[in-house]
Amino acid sequence: EEDKISGYLKFLKIGPTLLQYVPGEKAGDLKTWLETYRYWNQGGLQNVKSMLQLVSDSCKNKQDRETLKLPELQVTPDIGLIHPLRQEMNYLESPASYMEWRLSKSTYDLAAKQKFQMAPSKAPKVAILLYRKHVITEQRYLYDLITMMEAQGVIPVPIFINGVEAHTIVRDLLTSKDEIQAVQRGHCSREPTYQANMAVCVDAVVNTIGFPLVGGPAGSIEAGRNLDVSKKLLRDMNVPYIVSGPLLLQSIPQWKSNGVLGLQSVVLYSLPELDGAIDTVVLGGLVGDKIALVPERVRKLTSRVKQWVALRNTPPKDRKIAIQLYGFPPNVGAVGTAALLDVPRSLENLLKRLDEEGYDVGDFVDDPESSGESLVAALSVLCEDSVISAGTKTMQAAVDAKIDRAKVGDETVAATLAKPGGGLGGSVVRSKSVSMDDLEKVVGKYMMKKIRRAWPGNEKGPGVSSQGDLIVSGIQIGNIWITVQPLLGIEGDPMRLLFERDLTPHPQYCAAYEFMRLDESEGGIGAQAVVHFGK
Repeated sequence: EEDKISGYLKFLKIGPTLLQYVPGEKAGDLKTWLETYRYWNQGGLQNVKSMLQLVSDSCKNKQDRETLKLPELQVTPDIGLIHPLRQEMNYLESPASYMEWRLSKSTYDLAAKQKFQMAPSKAPKVAILLYRKHVITEQRYLYDLITMMEAQGVIPVPIFINGVEAHTIVRDLLTSKDEIQAVQRGHCSREPTYQANMAVCVDAVVNTIGFPLVGGPAGSIEAGRNLDVSKKLLRDMNVPYIVSGPLLLQSIPQWKSNGVLGLQSVVLYSLPELDGAIDTVVLGGLVGDKIALVPERVRKLTSRVKQWVALRNTPPKDRKIAIQLYGFPPNVGAVGTAALLDVPRSLENLLKRLDEEGYDVGDFVDDPESSGESLVAALSVLCEDSVISAGTKTMQAAVDAKIDRAKVGDETVAATLAKPGGGLGGSVVRSKSVSMDDLEKVVGKYMMKKIRRAWPGNEKGPGVSSQGDLIVSGIQIGNIWITVQPLLGIEGDPMRLLFERDLTPHPQYCAAYEFMRLDESEGGIGAQAVVHFGK
C-alpha cells in the first residue's frame, strides 16, 4: 500500500494536466483542488505564494477564470540527490548518476578549488535518506551533515524523499555486495521494480527521517505487513541500517536537559527497532525555527558507521571481540552470575561457536580440560580488592598462585582451577594500568573535566591501585578478551547511583571502555564488538 501512496503523490503532479481535457464544469473544482495541492506539495516560499494567488483567482467570475494564467510551478523532484558542491546545479535524480559525478576527477578538482574536504574514493559509501521538505525549505543542516561526513572519511549518497517511499529506495535504487552475490548464486531474487542502471552499491544505510522503513510517517495501512517487507529488504541487503537524525520536536537545550522525549523517542527508537535498525545517534535539534547539528554527534555517527563497515570487512580470524561478565555487587561471588542464565556453560558454548565460525579462540576449544567455570574463577581473582590494589604487574602471579593452591586441595579456592593449566585453555591475564593523565589523553579535556568534577582526587571510585592508577584487567584467549563489567557507581551509595542527575562514570569505568576501544598500536584491546553476559 505504500507503493500506492507513492503513486498517488506522482498522480498529483500530472492530474491537473490530464483534467484540462475533461469537458464541462464538473471537473473544474477538482482541477482547482489538484492544482492547489500541487503547489502545496512542491513547497517553498514562491510556490506557497502562487498557491494563495490561485485560490484567490479561482473565486473570480467564470469569464475571468477562463483567462486565468497559472503562476509558474517551482518543481523539486520527489526523489533527488544533493551535495554542497552542487548547490548551484540541478538535483541529480539517480544514485548512479550521483556517484558518477561524485567520483569524477572534475568533482575532486572543484573540491580542491573550493577547499572542500572530500572523502577518498575508496572510503565507505553510505546511503543517507533525507526529508524532501527540508530540502525545499532550505534547511542548512542537510549540507552541514554531508560536509562533516565527507571530512570524516565517509562518502555519503544523500537521497531526499517525501518519506513514504523509503523502502522503494532501498528496494529499487540501492544494493550491496552481499545482495549482488546472493542474486548471482540464486539465494535471493530482485523485485521487478529494481533499476540496475540507476542503482549503486553501498556499505550502510542511514535514515535521518525515522519512523518505519516501509511507509515512513504514513505508517502501514495493513497491520503487520510492513515488518515482513522491511525484514526481507534489510535481510537481502545485509548492511548496517541505522536511524539517526536531528530531533524535530525538541530544542537542543531541552534534549541535553531531559533526553529524548515522548513521540520523538517512538520515531527514532521504537518503530525503527522493529525493522532491525541499530545504533541510533541523535544528531541535533531545534534552534529557534531552524534545525541544527551538534558536530560531536555527527562524529559519533560517522565513527560508528566506519567501525560497522570495518567489522564486516575484517575476516573472522582477525576480528577482536570483548566479552563482559556481570559482577555486581563486588567481592561476594557475583562474578559470572545472571538471572536464569548458566554463564560458565554459555561462555563455553559461545567460544565453541566462534571457533566454528572461524574466529581465533586460542587453544580453548581444543583443550579437553578447559571450562567456562575456570575462566569465571580466574576473573574473580582479578576482581579481588587486594589484587587490584597490588597493580597489574602481579595479576598473572595472583592467578597462578590460586591455581597452585587449588591443586593442593585448598578449599578456599575454586576447585575447577586444579585442572591442568587451571582449565583456562592457555589463556593469560591481559591488563593495563592507566593514570589520570593517560585517561585525559584519550577522553579529551572536556570529558575529563566532567570526570574530575564528579570524582575528585580523594574519591576516584572503585578499581584503583594503591599507587592511584586505574586498573583494567581480563583474560586473553586468542583474539577474545574476557573481562568483568566495571562497576557503574559506588556499591554503598545507591541513592547517588539512582538519582544523581549527572552520573558521570568514575575514572576506572571510563578507562575500561577506552582500553577496549583503543587499537592495539595505541596500547588497547582494539575490540570491534562487545558481548555482554548477565544483567
